[in-house]
Amino acid sequence: MEMKAKLNFDAEEKLKEFGFSFERQSTVKDTYFKNETGILKVTEDKGKLVLTNFIKTSSGFESDSTEIDSAIKKEIEKEFEADAVIEKGMKFYKKENLTAQINIIPGLGKYLTVQGREDEVKKVFEFLKINKFELKGFNELAK
Repeated sequence: MEMKAKLNFDAEEKLKEFGFSFERQSTVKDTYFKNETGILKVTEDKGKLVLTNFIKTSSGFESDSTEIDSAIKKEIEKEFEADAVIEKGMKFYKKENLTAQINIIPGLGKYLTVQGREDEVKKVFEFLKINKFELKGFNELAK
């Protein structure tokens, strides 16, 4: 499960207090494509391409990611129309089976995304005292 929330405070220290470790920082480019079942996202990060399929649920998003090559990216671009392209800074954190990312998006602000088992993800947001979640994708927020 994945949950996302807009940040109005410095969450980095709080993530560390919860037990997350900083992994890396990067600038990535996300290209979003709408399809029948939800949203496809191709992330370009230091020459690596990752395809993520998002399906909206009542409490967030279910997602599945896989690394792809440029030929598959070209097929996706032919099959689906790009909905949005977003370049953003990202900080990656990890704690056991949980991943957290702080997304810094020009014009939109900072967002926290946490992925993992639903009960564990909810504990992170409770610890951070975040109770308002963003159910829209960055592609929708950028419009």
